[in-house]
Amino acid sequence: MQELKETEKIALFVDVENFIGFSYALRLPIDLAPVIKKLTETGRVLFRRSFGDLNQSLGATQQYNRLHHVRQMLQRNLVQHEDVPYDSKYKNSSDIRLAVEALSIAFRHPDITTFAVVASDRDYIPLFAKLRELGKNVTGISGNPTTVRDRYITACDAIFYVEDLYKAESALLGEAADAGVVAEPVSESYLREQYLDLLVRAVSSLSEQGRKTIGASIVPRMRQMQSDFDVSRAGFSSFKEFVAIAEEAGLISTRWQGYDILVTLPSAATTETTTESSTELVKSGSAEEYRRFVEGKLRVPLPPRDLRGRIYKTTAEVLNDEELSIGLNDLSHDVADELLAQEITITQPAAFKLLYSLYRAGCFIVEPGPSSFDPQVLGVKHGTETWDEKFIDNMLYLMNKEMKDTAFVHKNLSSLFYEDEEKADAIARKLADLQVEAATG
Repeated sequence: MQELKETEKIALFVDVENFIGFSYALRLPIDLAPVIKKLTETGRVLFRRSFGDLNQSLGATQQYNRLHHVRQMLQRNLVQHEDVPYDSKYKNSSDIRLAVEALSIAFRHPDITTFAVVASDRDYIPLFAKLRELGKNVTGISGNPTTVRDRYITACDAIFYVEDLYKAESALLGEAADAGVVAEPVSESYLREQYLDLLVRAVSSLSEQGRKTIGASIVPRMRQMQSDFDVSRAGFSSFKEFVAIAEEAGLISTRWQGYDILVTLPSAATTETTTESSTELVKSGSAEEYRRFVEGKLRVPLPPRDLRGRIYKTTAEVLNDEELSIGLNDLSHDVADELLAQEITITQPAAFKLLYSLYRAGCFIVEPGPSSFDPQVLGVKHGTETWDEKFIDNMLYLMNKEMKDTAFVHKNLSSLFYEDEEKADAIARKLADLQVEAATG
């Protein structure tokens, strides 16, 4: 009985319209059994509620004949369903009913520790925030990463995707519905890059707090920083395999400490030695030397010129959709999301670094934000066609300021920023504006 007292107690809430919608789009069975099975790995699911208009939801996906099947599925999984008919052609109040019931249970049953919500609607973010204020854990459950936005993920303590549950049991995929468009999954290479950056940040965070950076501490911290973190989604069989790849990339060092892995970041001395030795191999005034400086400032690889142009265009589109201001960090998340929807992969840190450079170059109308690194963006100050020139101007200014003993070869700088030497004269003019004499190289 002691074990039952200590196990997690879970309340499950299902937005039926969301669930049917993403199941249809991803060609997955309309079945909550895998979701409940996943939740029971961590605790007991004591409350099971669903809300929505089944007729309307199934009709919207041309699945009228599945009504009896869905009702049976809910009964089989002990889910108490409440039909919430549409008040008009386009709106019902099922999300409000779900939120009211969740808060009611939170207050009436303080022993419930985790609230799991099957939905991908950002309208639930205020509910998640209130539940977390009450000391509850929030688990978000959605179709796959393309069906949710970063703000939704951030609002959860943990999140998992129904599509991943079926990938784990690939034999079940054949039971999917016949119709629907399959959303493109997030690539493993994209997740690997994202997770490696997350690992470095987690280890750095724990080190700054004086905590031991072992696997048992790192994994919860990474999940705290990104609630859908799961090494298996990036193609790793274990956390051990994941950190081995990070070590091969030179991002971390590892050694066994007892039964766990101790992870450390390369020391400053080691980094300086490595930088000095590698710099000796790079010719002064070469495009590679300039690239290393620029990427050292950005702390991410310099995006190709075409990609920079796509980022600028998408940023302007996102800002046009915003009625009020948006933080620079949130803006970078939205831009990365929009690009991913266009099958263009760029990590949020890379988008943020480029947008921050544009902010420093005066491309945005801003007001103070929560920190100097996260101003509130009100709009744009210059047309996007000028942004890349502003970005290059800012980089050249920093290079002139900090690379005192370096020759500035305009052809090599043109190769770096424009990816050919045709803009060498334009670079020479920019250098002249900075009162820097261009070298011939």
